[in-house]
Amino acid sequence: MKIHKGLVLAAFASLTLVGCGGGGDSGSSQTSPIQVNQTYNLSAALKSLTANGWSANLNVNASNGCSGTGSYTVGGATTAAVFEGKAALSATSMLNISYKNCTPAIQSITSISYYDSNYVPLGTQSDSYLVWTSVSIPSTIKVGDVAVIGDAVRYSNNTKTSKTGTAQLSAVVEADTQNSAFITVSTKAYTSANVLESTQLTKYRIDTSNNLTIVSLTIQYANGVTLVMTKA
Repeated sequence: MKIHKGLVLAAFASLTLVGCGGGGDSGSSQTSPIQVNQTYNLSAALKSLTANGWSANLNVNASNGCSGTGSYTVGGATTAAVFEGKAALSATSMLNISYKNCTPAIQSITSISYYDSNYVPLGTQSDSYLVWTSVSIPSTIKVGDVAVIGDAVRYSNNTKTSKTGTAQLSAVVEADTQNSAFITVSTKAYTSANVLESTQLTKYRIDTSNNLTIVSLTIQYANGVTLVMTKA
């Protein structure tokens, strides 16, 4: 099963599998009244995760019957680097998946993501090259908000002579409890002909202290296969 390395381990590594506290549940068991006017600082939450890094063990299941386990580690963005001719901070990400019943049985992906001094994503180097052309992470969000976060261009390598597609990132905020909300981040990957290749839906819970925890990561491929990764 093919995974788009430049997207799953992209400049928004902190927007693909973050925090991972608690279980991979799809909802809350709390019965407290929902506070739809409570605001959250998504920008601050992501900056903290990007600076410090995180790791998680995963359960992996796909609609074609593939299943297995994995691990995902994102280092903190602490290494001085250069990206597109500008000073940057870099972080290395590693995703390992072991399937019990599919070929290839093992998938390993390593990527280096680059950020500016404020931990705003700049791009990613993996088996391809991704450059974020616009990024706007909201500092204030609340239930019902829909935010366009960024746009990226994908190339075959850092020479940028061959454009392979684009990516668009957005987020939707949904109700959870009086002290938390759900944030679903959508990453849509398009070919160079603007044909949708995949949609990645990453669902988080954010609390009033601006801590993010993973709920689920779902990748929907154009061929109809859906891959779901949850915290083990």
